[in-house]
Amino acid sequence: MNSPDDLLDVSAIVVNYNAGSILTSAVESLLVCGSREVIVVDNDSSDDSINHCQQTIAPSAGHRVKFLQTGSNLGYGRAANFGATSALGEFVAICNSDCIAAPDALKLLIEFLSKHRDVGILGPQIVDEYCNRYPSPRRFPSLWVSGVHATLGVIFPNNRISRYYRSVDSEVPNKAMWISGAFFIMTRELFQRLGGFDEGYFMYLEDVDLCQRVIQASYKVGFLASSKVEHHQGTSSRSRPYFAAKAHHRSLWRYSRKNLTGIRQVLLPLVAVGIAMRFLLTSSKIWVKSLRIGSR
Repeated sequence: MNSPDDLLDVSAIVVNYNAGSILTSAVESLLVCGSREVIVVDNDSSDDSINHCQQTIAPSAGHRVKFLQTGSNLGYGRAANFGATSALGEFVAICNSDCIAAPDALKLLIEFLSKHRDVGILGPQIVDEYCNRYPSPRRFPSLWVSGVHATLGVIFPNNRISRYYRSVDSEVPNKAMWISGAFFIMTRELFQRLGGFDEGYFMYLEDVDLCQRVIQASYKVGFLASSKVEHHQGTSSRSRPYFAAKAHHRSLWRYSRKNLTGIRQVLLPLVAVGIAMRFLLTSSKIWVKSLRIGSR
């Protein structure tokens, strides 16, 4: 375990909701990374994830881990904001409870931010448990790309438009991309100055919205492939797929209302129809999948 002199000045904020034993692995990885503190914000989980984590973390590291109970499921962004209010580090790393960071992940991110002061938010390379790369950096889509990806992408995920939307492979910080909220880092001062996540998003798209506001504050968005995080995606949402789908589509609607301004507001009814169609397609896929699982 790290000595006090080796610790990084970063507060890692982990939002948990029924993540099971992988929460412990996530927290342990952040401790190995050298986080000054790990703040676990629990969204009123009904499983044993918090108890397991508290009992498993080595006593020598226990003083570096804080457990905060929200009392109800606040959603991802609001819970992360709650955790940030008690953060002490110069940097805050916002992490999903099913993300396992490589030992040098945070060190590499902090070194990059320290050298590139024009970068306001920075994300690592995210892979799944099979080492398949997840497209964390993505383009800010036009209305056309958004519409095609949101609808056609449900049925044909590998269509040309969706591939274009996800095909950002640049490590040059810029103002034309956003990064996944599953794991990222920024200074605590900037996170708090921007008001953290927009709490109107229960889950999904709060990361896109935050990256937009970082850019509006005259910073760039960065991606660092040498810093790696393994994401066991969907650990919490898998048990409630319809709830997750509903939250996702509500966030799509909120994002549309926030960004379609001026004369483009006349397109909102059309966007609402598109979102409703996408929700029906997504729900149908969930239903078919449940039938297949039930027939095994």
